[in-house]
Amino acid sequence: MRTKAELEYFIAKKGLASAESLSQRVLTDAEIRRMPEPVYSWHYQNNRANLDRALEAKPRNKPVPPAFNEQRELAEKLFHDYPQLLRTSENAAAIDSYLAAMPNPTFTFSDFREAFEKQTLAGRLMLNPSACDAGDETEVTGHRLRTHPNLYKMLASYTAESQERERTKRMSAADYKKEHPEAFDSGKVPPMIENRFRQAVATLLVNHPELVQSEENAELLRSYLAEKGLPFNVTNLEVAHTALREAGELKTNSEAVVTSGQTKLIDLGGYREPGYPPRSRKSSFQQKIDGMTADELKQRMAIDPAFRDALDGLSRA
Repeated sequence: MRTKAELEYFIAKKGLASAESLSQRVLTDAEIRRMPEPVYSWHYQNNRANLDRALEAKPRNKPVPPAFNEQRELAEKLFHDYPQLLRTSENAAAIDSYLAAMPNPTFTFSDFREAFEKQTLAGRLMLNPSACDAGDETEVTGHRLRTHPNLYKMLASYTAESQERERTKRMSAADYKKEHPEAFDSGKVPPMIENRFRQAVATLLVNHPELVQSEENAELLRSYLAEKGLPFNVTNLEVAHTALREAGELKTNSEAVVTSGQTKLIDLGGYREPGYPPRSRKSSFQQKIDGMTADELKQRMAIDPAFRDALDGLSRA
């Protein structure tokens, strides 16, 4: 850091400031912005209080309020996203009063959303619970609004898209197929329905490890739910599993679950699709086979009849 004398010598030599300007005096923001770096450094060292005062008084850039048309668009978006908000002069006045009292408005849609949420929690708005699946009432306000059991629903946006998502979640596979036949033209189930089905099946497999994980079993379960008009969920899959298992239609692997006393062991690798070589139940023997090459197996079979008979026994199992 340069000393005061060094700064004054450099400033005088370069003609950057007059002697009067290098004094402890009141400064302005405009003057500070025009200062060369050595002059600013001099005031920083020798006129700090006045420098800080000028910087603190510097006008801040404030958000510019939107034009009337833009404000009207934001209000329309609020009514669109929250159909439970009744279009009344009282509601409009409550929203406007909150916006006018905001200390640091951003003049964006988030301000309108905040106004809606805060005035709803305060019970100052008139809402229609039936418009957002929150009840049968058409008008609630005040204490009834603040203590409503479905207040959380009335605080959430409820656009046409979200309504359709909620309705589809409650729809059975048969109803969905009836309403959207075009989605089944290619023979494929819509990804949303398929994902829900697979999630439910994953839970079913945890509860029933003996159930073989095959496309045939999955199709049987899927068809049962569709025929009965049942939604894809774990409870209904359990119903389908019980019915199909009792009818002997599901493919199971009894060797997947082994019970010993009070202990149940699940062998997730117990079932092997056709085409795989048989495996020995004796782990030491199977490890010996796995560690041998084809030539070693051939040679051992030629010199060890017992080994050959053991391998032949696997092929007949």
